[in-house]
Amino acid sequence: MPSPSGTVLLFGYIFYSFELFTYGFVLAIAFLNLAVICPTKILHANLKSILITQSIAEMLFVFVRSIMLIQKFISDDLFAPANLCLQFIIAFVNTVTNGKSQTLTKFNFITQTMSTVISLFEYLLIIVIRKYNHRRYINQIEEASPKNYHIGQRYQVSDNVKTAKQLSPTFLCLFLTNLASNFLIFVISFGFVTESNKISLTFSFGVWADAVLSATTELTIMTHHPLLKRRLIILLKKVFRMNQNQIGDVPTNAMELTPSSVNPTNGRDKMDAHFKMLQQLWNNYN
Repeated sequence: MPSPSGTVLLFGYIFYSFELFTYGFVLAIAFLNLAVICPTKILHANLKSILITQSIAEMLFVFVRSIMLIQKFISDDLFAPANLCLQFIIAFVNTVTNGKSQTLTKFNFITQTMSTVISLFEYLLIIVIRKYNHRRYINQIEEASPKNYHIGQRYQVSDNVKTAKQLSPTFLCLFLTNLASNFLIFVISFGFVTESNKISLTFSFGVWADAVLSATTELTIMTHHPLLKRRLIILLKKVFRMNQNQIGDVPTNAMELTPSSVNPTNGRDKMDAHFKMLQQLWNNYN
């Protein structure tokens, strides 16, 4: 492998440092996703298992990738391959997490292009379904006629609108993930980047983009589902101890918590004084 130029080496150090820094946030999002989804019972069992598996795979991939980057910095050789044991682990993780290889072919480009087109169609379809159900729901409210659906069907239509609204960002992130992978395959397969060092950087950029978009997908799942979003906010408040100074409606004035303020004798005295005042007003009126 020819030695990289100074510009490529500088860019490699900057990008790999930024990539390693970004993976900290990706791991944090994956941990949050697990902490929010695992205890909940509002999701279907199949969907819950898929989301948990996705988070675990993302954490495993980022963890192994971070180890490889740290090894590059320790050896002071950014473009050196990892040791044999780590290469085996990376290959296994790539297989589990549907990772990508630098040995790309034009057939892979065709299949990835089809996947990108399908994901774009899915995103556009969920947008169309959302707009259709939203217009249908508005028409049901504005047009009070015998042709209107009963309240159960109206609820179903409104639930379809909410579901489409929750899934739209996820489908968009999946489309962008496929688009980034397609760009990576296009650049490497058709020889736009020929030097091995630049191919390694291009591949690393694609891996980084894939990890960030996967984390964004997990984040949109938590933030666009109302109940999951509520659990996320509660969890963040516990993590950052934001609820220590939010006691609620409990009185904070020390005078209100003195024993004399809760003495029942004071209550009876005030009651007697109140009735005496009413009796005096009654006598004056008569």
